[in-house]
Amino acid sequence: TRDYVSVKLTDQGYLLYLSKYLAPCLHTAVKPMWRDMLKDSLGVKESHDCDWAVHPGGKAVINVFHSEDLGANLTEDDLAPSWESLKHHGNLAAPSIFLVIKAVLERTAETKKDKVFVIGFGPGMVIKYYGLTKKE
Repeated sequence: TRDYVSVKLTDQGYLLYLSKYLAPCLHTAVKPMWRDMLKDSLGVKESHDCDWAVHPGGKAVINVFHSEDLGANLTEDDLAPSWESLKHHGNLAAPSIFLVIKAVLERTAETKKDKVFVIGFGPGMVIKYYGLTKKE
């Protein structure tokens, strides 16, 4: 999977490459373990026990988390911060996740959730995740 996500430094800046095989690979990797990731990072069992901040790596990447057979049952509204970030800023590589986290945290009053599950990926198809808990 090393070639599925790669970054190359050029004279004009960074050139980011995402393979068309990235989303199916991400789906295969995340499907059996997303519940364990939620439990490990936040101590929750269900996808709707927290807000989600998914790295906006492209439409196909975000759609992985909408996928019916993934079993997370996330709606477009659940992933609105990821969609909005992709729409307004595109995929800025690693820093993109911070825009999504900011948007998720700004809407916690609306969702009434104090936990955020954050998931992203990187070169070599590394999946990184962590949990954030809002403190008053």
